[in-house]
Amino acid sequence: MVNSVILFSECARGLKKAGWENNEVYKALDMLDMIVNLCGIDIVPVDILVIKSARRLVIEHGLYSADAIHAATAILSGSDFFISSDKHHINKSLTVYMENKGVKVLRLSEIQKVEESF
Repeated sequence: MVNSVILFSECARGLKKAGWENNEVYKALDMLDMIVNLCGIDIVPVDILVIKSARRLVIEHGLYSADAIHAATAILSGSDFFISSDKHHINKSLTVYMENKGVKVLRLSEIQKVEESF
């Protein structure tokens, strides 16, 4: 499994948006950090190549910058799947683009398809 380094700030933003207190957010982020380390999840830094790929996704597919960074990370890292719960990640043009790059786009609810493919 591969994730962009911005995973942590994206999670913090989501938890704060949901009304979590600061101490709860820090505890959740500590737990996420432990899960990442225990499961051997690769955290990919955001470099100029990721940014150049992401800006294309922003311009051509209307993604927000952070979402584009996640998608670009999946493409550039050679991931087989891009799994998301965000509806705007499952739009036709982005799905076609990513699948042409070898990355299958799935909804989080479709995660069983990933398990069945192995």
